[in-house]
Amino acid sequence: MLGHNGLFGDFLKELRSLGGMQSPLMDQTGLPVSLPGV
Repeated sequence: MLGHNGLFGDFLKELRSLGGMQSPLMDQTGLPVSLPGV
């Protein structure tokens, strides 16, 4: 095992607050299934 404790942070929240990124999220409605995870 990799020793991960199973707790995940909120990367998007950190990116917006610490990185100064305030743009709205892109609408993913209608994207092919292979694209949302890219």
